[in-house]
Amino acid sequence: MAKLIARKTIVFGVFALEDVLPQTASDFVDVRGKGWAGRDLFDFSSLDLHSPTLEALAALKENIVQRADEIEKDMCEKNGGWLLVKVGKKESTGGKSVQCSIPCLLENEEERRKEHDVERQEHNCTFWAPKSQLHQEGREHYCPGWLVKKGLERTSERSNRRFGARRLPVPSQVWPRGLKEAWIEAHLIQLPTEEEVAKLAQENERQRNKSKKEAERQAEEARLERERRDEEAKKEAARLQKRKEKRRAGMECRKNVTIVWNEWRKQSGKFVAEEYEAEGVDLYFSGERVYVVFEDGEEIIKKKSNILQVVEREER
Repeated sequence: MAKLIARKTIVFGVFALEDVLPQTASDFVDVRGKGWAGRDLFDFSSLDLHSPTLEALAALKENIVQRADEIEKDMCEKNGGWLLVKVGKKESTGGKSVQCSIPCLLENEEERRKEHDVERQEHNCTFWAPKSQLHQEGREHYCPGWLVKKGLERTSERSNRRFGARRLPVPSQVWPRGLKEAWIEAHLIQLPTEEEVAKLAQENERQRNKSKKEAERQAEEARLERERRDEEAKKEAARLQKRKEKRRAGMECRKNVTIVWNEWRKQSGKFVAEEYEAEGVDLYFSGERVYVVFEDGEEIIKKKSNILQVVEREER
């Protein structure tokens, strides 16, 4: 089993899909695949795993099957796959190893065949393998590719000069069908059923409708609160205006005049008078105070001593 770290992926916001690490023929082969940067076993970035739909569930299943094909390809390219072999009846003295055979090409004959364009000749080559390393599916036996290579090298070392050439297995490395299907099933069994997805979709729709109604309710409450505050603000403004009008009723008044006044500002350590002018204002006099009311209703208060000039607009 390759030494990988299993991770969990949350699908449809509820269900956890845990990586089931693929059984390779070598502990030293990382089968995450090319371009995966040694991270997750799966790449679901192209799938919408937040919306529980039957289409998303089908796409998720298809992604898992496709990933199995990628793992098999990557596994075999890295010499982490199995080779189909025949297991003989001969066993070692202790019974822990058994003699196996596999169709091979002799390297020197293969070079000569390519050079002279002759028909390829296969040889049934034998080697010894520990029983614990073999994988059996029905009547078929599989042996790790690296172990076949090692066993054939030992066979070559014991052979005569002609047959001492390096043996090249004819079959290609594979991921035994049973292991591959078991890996796929180990992931598919974790996925929700179509009934669970449909139920979750209904629940999500119910929650969305509930959230929508709650948002609409809050928006209506906010609108009513704004209207209430606006109404209160209007009433308060009217109350204050009424108070102003009541206060101004007993005051000396000069309407629609132009006024010039000064204000003192500190500049460079000295107080300097600056003149200001306003046209079309109403003046209300109360003792030393002068209430200056502009056309838009804004009111400011000035000292009578700061008023420099008041001119009726008809005079100008």
